[in-house]
Amino acid sequence: MNNLVSSDMPIEKRMASDEVEKKFENWFFNKSKESDDFCFKYGLDWKNTQGKNVKNLKGIILNTPDYICYNANQNMYYFTEVKHCGKFFSLKQEHFKNYKSWTKVYDLRFWIYNKYFVSPTALVLEETILQIRLCDLEDLINKNDYKVTTWSKEKDDPEDCDKPMWKIPFWDIYESM
Repeated sequence: MNNLVSSDMPIEKRMASDEVEKKFENWFFNKSKESDDFCFKYGLDWKNTQGKNVKNLKGIILNTPDYICYNANQNMYYFTEVKHCGKFFSLKQEHFKNYKSWTKVYDLRFWIYNKYFVSPTALVLEETILQIRLCDLEDLINKNDYKVTTWSKEKDDPEDCDKPMWKIPFWDIYESM
């Protein structure tokens, strides 16, 4: 599991890792193998955009959800954004705004993998997986006064990202489910 991303990794290595997306795909296909549910990769990948001038792309394009999924029972499509976190789920406010724009097309869910928190109902005793709708996460943010910070401040590194982000305790998300 040492190949999962962490905030201590350089941005290039963090963004090039697709281990958490592989975990999502395994989770989705294992839970859906007896149904007509499906999903397919949708969003931009860091490694496929390197060397390109993508900084001029609008944020809503850069923050394209990772997957489009289909729930056959509800005859409904939805987007999934795959994330990984530890004690806190760090979510940039600008990214959240861009993800919210996608909800005009389909519902958006965050699929959050946490190998550090073990829930009493975890299937594997080394991980917890949560899926939360963007609107439910927004309600949680609005009801709480979460710390707003930047990676630059968190790491005391002026070269790191200075975009405002919420630090949402993973436990709060877990308890809201």
